[in-house]
Amino acid sequence: MVKDSLVTKTQAKALKELRFNEPTLYVSGWVSVPTIDEAIDWLRRKYNIVIYNKIEPFVDPTDDTHKTILFKYGIKLCDTHHLGWNGRTDLGTTRLAKNVYSLKREAIDIAIKYIKSRIK
Repeated sequence: MVKDSLVTKTQAKALKELRFNEPTLYVSGWVSVPTIDEAIDWLRRKYNIVIYNKIEPFVDPTDDTHKTILFKYGIKLCDTHHLGWNGRTDLGTTRLAKNVYSLKREAIDIAIKYIKSRIK
């Protein structure tokens, strides 16, 4: 379902405030809502903020059915003026969970919060 892969309306509005002005897949009311991956890609290209797999996915050891795979995402700012390891700033990590869409939205929130804190 397309809706599962979209950012929230609040995130869409915040991205617009940050000048996200790219074609998007979905329009809801008056708000054009990008997909999660469109937003993540734009944050990387525009602000050098990278959202990535923080840990390798693994099967939840507390799940008796052994059907739950857990994920976690990291958010880093890559300073293109500093080469190598020193050019990265850790902005945070998401919680450990099974829903990659909710985790990516959580990572986008962390990135937006960081950007807004720098604009003021």
